[in-house]
Amino acid sequence: MSTQPKNCNVHCSVIVPVFNDDQKIGVCIESVLFGSFQEFELIIVDDGSTDNTRTVLKKYNYDPRVKVVSLDENVGPSHARNVGIRKSQGDILVFTDSDCIVTDRWLESFVKIAKVEKVSIGKCVSYDHRKWAMETHKQYSSWVKNNTQGTYSRVLDTKNCMISKDVFEDIGFFDENLRTSEDTDLAIRIQKAGYKIYYCQDANISHDDPKSFKAHCFWAIKRSASHRHVATKHNKKSPMHINHGKKIFYAIILGLFGSIAVVYGQSWGIGIMLAAVFVLMLAFSSVLKNFVKFAFGMQSWMSFLFQFARDIGFKIGFVQELLFRRVW
Repeated sequence: MSTQPKNCNVHCSVIVPVFNDDQKIGVCIESVLFGSFQEFELIIVDDGSTDNTRTVLKKYNYDPRVKVVSLDENVGPSHARNVGIRKSQGDILVFTDSDCIVTDRWLESFVKIAKVEKVSIGKCVSYDHRKWAMETHKQYSSWVKNNTQGTYSRVLDTKNCMISKDVFEDIGFFDENLRTSEDTDLAIRIQKAGYKIYYCQDANISHDDPKSFKAHCFWAIKRSASHRHVATKHNKKSPMHINHGKKIFYAIILGLFGSIAVVYGQSWGIGIMLAAVFVLMLAFSSVLKNFVKFAFGMQSWMSFLFQFARDIGFKIGFVQELLFRRVW
């Protein structure tokens, strides 16, 4: 186990936002403190927690490397990270989340690669071995692999990444209008500015992945609106789930119109209702496609449930934003 150096020359700042995570933040902090690389400051930004998070954070007052910034209200992770960036003294900024456990050489690996790269993403695994968590890790790994060519990636994940401070000074900070998908937005801006995202496989963390159908559904609900906002902001093609969400809305309108026509004795209303059913089937075409894959042995049962949970969540999120302007 490494010991704390007497003279800490800060050129690296680790930034961790936390909100109501008193069960995991302590383990996260200790995994950073006792890593192989010791010359850093650890900035914990408490984003208005209402549980015992602040009590847990007080336990680390003994270590001068730990700096706690407490916000009066919950504003979101983008704002919390931006506060951490502004408070930081280091030129190298490393980000992780409160539900993560970093490996011994995690920070050392990022600091080493920072000598030649401005931006880097690390490798994530799940520390839970139950079926849902393992399926999440499988899908996440596939996502990273599909977006990585050689040693460079097109994606960024704020639970495990390194970004030089001068990159933020060049392109701006996290978009505080986004409560989720802020890392996707940042990745696009980083690459538009000409920077590359290096994939550092030695910078490993373990993450507490969603472990149930409900958790995955809620994950998608929270991100549905932000996916659309990011696509609109950068003139990107709308995600498929946005188009499917629109079809659900159209199906509801057609169904209501057809039902009213039938009530008033108009036979053509039946045709309108059938059209509504057809549009609804198109809205759930991705679910039907995955079910066919499962039925023919091309997809596992867990993979089908994973995709189904997220598909349903994205659609619910779209409808919530459309009807109630609710953006998580």
